[in-house]
Order: sequence, then structure tokens, then C-alpha cells
Amino acid sequence: MPKVVVANGLHRTGSTLVYMLAQEIIRQNGQAFTHAGANLREVDALIANHKARGQGWLTIKSHRWMPMNDDPDVVAFYTTRNLADMARSFIGVKVRHGSSVGEQTAHTINEIIWQDFFSRYCAPRFPHMHVIKYEDWYGREAELGAHMAERMELPLPDPGAITRDYGVKAIQARADAMTVPAEDESQLRRQHVGPDEGRPSGSLEGLPPEVVDVLRRHL
Repeated sequence: MPKVVVANGLHRTGSTLVYMLAQEIIRQNGQAFTHAGANLREVDALIANHKARGQGWLTIKSHRWMPMNDDPDVVAFYTTRNLADMARSFIGVKVRHGSSVGEQTAHTINEIIWQDFFSRYCAPRFPHMHVIKYEDWYGREAELGAHMAERMELPLPDPGAITRDYGVKAIQARADAMTVPAEDESQLRRQHVGPDEGRPSGSLEGLPPEVVDVLRRHL
């Protein structure tokens, strides 16, 4: 049975939900876990240290990491999302936190390029990494939980709890009610879900022209 689960995916692709569901699956099975957020070699070091101790589960949230080999102790999920929807969500969350669209244009373009690179050229080269496509699982949280639990080699005793506590509206209400920038364990951030509830659309409408130009080259 794996003892490390990595929720890996670039910004605004659903990696936080996958991370939270992994923790919920472990919790429903009455098992203990520790948690961390890291990238690249930091992830490798965390996995090595945890395996040396051999106590419970380790859940890791990452935005930039890929498994170098097929490790039976590690289950790795990688989230992807339509680039236009990601860009809209990326700008939206920054604006909700006080930034402006103009200030975020360059950051958004950089994220588009990184996400396209990772999803198109890197992820397919790692067959032991489980890709979670945002559009396939949107609004199907309990089914996603069952899909993940199977790969974690654990049962899912209470799928109804996932529907109740991890549906889009539940997460939106939880994030909007937060009084701190982020929760430590779940890494859920304040105002994490936008007014459109993250619905997939793929539309370029309303995005900055510079972002649209880049998207048309990458979509």
C-alpha cells in the first residue's frame, strides 16, 4: 500500500481539491497523515525522509514536480485544466485578493506556457502518474474520490461526506468564510472559488488581448 500521496498540478487546475480529497480518504480510513507543500527536489527529500521513518501517510501539495521512477510507496496525481479557463481563474483569484488584471497579465502568460509545457511534453512521459483532468471530474467529487481511493489502495467508506463537504458550493462557502489567508492542513486559500464556481467553458471572452494571443498559440 502506498504511504505517500502527491497532489501535483500547476495553479488553478484543481490540485487543492485533489489534495483535500486525498486527506479525506485517509481520514475516513482512520489513518494518520502529515502534510506539506513543496516543489521539485524538496518533494523528493520529503518523500525520502518519510519513507525512512515509516509512520503513517504523508500528503504533499506541489505545483512543480514529476516522479522520477515508479515507486510503489508513492501515488502521484497530476491535475490539468483547459488553459483559457485556468487563465480566467488565475486572474480572478488575484483580483479578488487586491491585484489588477493588468498586473497579472505577465504572470498569467507565464503560467499558460508552463502548464502547456508540463501537460503536453512532461506528463505523458510519466505513465505511473495519474492525470486528473479538471473537465472530466467537475461536479463529480464523490466519483473522483472513489477514483483516487482505488489508486491509493484504500476503500472509501463514506462517499456522501465528499459530496457534502467537498462539492463546489461547500468549498466556496468554506473559503469565503475564512479569516486567515490559507488553511495549514488543506492549503485551501481564502476566496479560492470565483463567482462562476469554476465551471468549465473554454471561452476566451473577456481575457486580456495579450493573454488571448498566447492562448491561441497554445490551445
